[in-house]
This record gives sequence, structure tokens and C-alpha cells, in this order.
Amino acid sequence: MTDFAVRISVRNARLLRAMKAAGYATQADLARAMGKHVTHVNALFTFRKSPLLETGNWSELAWDISSMLHVEPEELWPEQLKNVRMTKNSREVLMSSDEVRAIAAPCTMEVDRIAVNRLIGTLDEKKRSVIEARFGLVDGSEATLEDVARERGVTRERIRQQETKAIRDMQRVAVQKRMMPAQKVSRWWTTDE
Repeated sequence: MTDFAVRISVRNARLLRAMKAAGYATQADLARAMGKHVTHVNALFTFRKSPLLETGNWSELAWDISSMLHVEPEELWPEQLKNVRMTKNSREVLMSSDEVRAIAAPCTMEVDRIAVNRLIGTLDEKKRSVIEARFGLVDGSEATLEDVARERGVTRERIRQQETKAIRDMQRVAVQKRMMPAQKVSRWWTTDE
């Protein structure tokens, strides 16, 4: 039996992630910062308006949005999204309480070893060796900051800095490759000793 009417709306997730990453909570906040009317900005988020002009060039609004979000338009509207136009971007669906619970359940993110190894593989040798030593990825025994610093002949603080940069680099790659959402970039990997 269906007890719930759920409205599903389609929006450009790339735009939403970039907007949040740039520090804008809502499309209205972004529109205000740009000095544009929210309806015009919203039209690009909901695919009611194309980011391209009839000539195939980016519209002024698309350039303005990408500039405010500090990304290239191609990152917000890759080839598969450039020409998407929707006259209606939402639909109401009837669902049972079990179906609603299933889609509304909190998302958990499991970081598996294969994904972590792929991310570590994107690091330069110095950062990779620090991460491998700190988290015991080679020999199974985790090392403290002091242990790694002593082994390399540098300070504990320098190892902490390299570890922090390595984790940040891996998070950036994970977001770019859609292995994790941008809002999950807070400390998903603990570095406590």
C-alpha cells in the first residue's frame, strides 16, 4: 500500500557540489552574490535553460556562475549535460513507508581497500610513503608521527604536514572521481595516534 507521495526533482549535481564547495548554502545565496535574479540561476540548476547559446558558446550566465564557483564551465556542464533541457524537472511518485525509509535512510560510506589503494596511487612518492608508514599499509604496523620523522630525519611536525597534504590530495581526487560526495570531505580518515 502506498501512503506517501514523494516529489523527486532533477538538478545539476555538479553545480550543487561546486556551489557548496564555494561556500554558498543555497542557489538564492549564489544568485544574490552574483547580483542576478534567483529564477535565472535556478533555470540552469534545474535544466530548464541551456548553458549554451544557439551559437554553441557558453552563455553569459554560465560564465558568471562558473566564475563565482571558481571552476571552468566544462566541469559544471560536461558533454552529456550541455544540451539537456527539461520543461518539467520533477515528478510525484507514490511510495510505501518501507520504500520511503529505504531512500531516506542515512547514507554510510565505506572506504574499501581497493579504493584507498587507488587514491594512494595518485600521490607522489614522498606523500605515499608517509601514508603507508602511518597507517601500516605495507607491513601492517602503524607508525607514530615520531617514528616516521625519526626514520626520515625530519621533525614530527613536517611528517604531520605531509600526512595532512596527502589526505587532502586523496580527498580531492575522491570527490573528482565521485568516490565520495563533496560534503563528506571532512575527516573521513582519522590521523589520531
